[in-house]
Parts: sequence; structure tokens; C-alpha cells
Amino acid sequence: MQRRLSQHINKSLPNCYTFNRLPVELVWQGVFNDIRVVISFGKKIKRWSRKKKEALIKNDWESLSFFLTIQN
Repeated sequence: MQRRLSQHINKSLPNCYTFNRLPVELVWQGVFNDIRVVISFGKKIKRWSRKKKEALIKNDWESLSFFLTIQN
């Protein structure tokens, strides 16, 4: 995780979304056992609303489960 954050901060990834949006701050991280799950979850989060992302960052599982329930 530290390597990936460092790549963003040091502008090592010119095609990355954060390249021209510095500084960046890590506000949430998860632990996954499978890279395919990480990629899938990342793509899913990118489609979430700001409120849903804020609930994840705050570990507000009650609100997050509400948002997930009304979406489906």
C-alpha cells in the first residue's frame, strides 16, 4: 500500500487520475487476498456516490448498508 501511495505522491504515474490533483491523502484502505477482488472493488467504488464513499471512509456501516440496499 505504501508503494502505491508513494507512486501517486511522487507523480510516478503520469496517466493516473491523481497526477494533476495533488496533494492526495489516503482516507481508507482495505485488505484483500485476491488482486481480482481488489480491482473489482475499486471499479465498484468509482461508480458510488459521494455520500456512499463518505460512509465507507467513516466506517458508517449502517448508512453504507442503507445505500447499498436502495441501490439494488
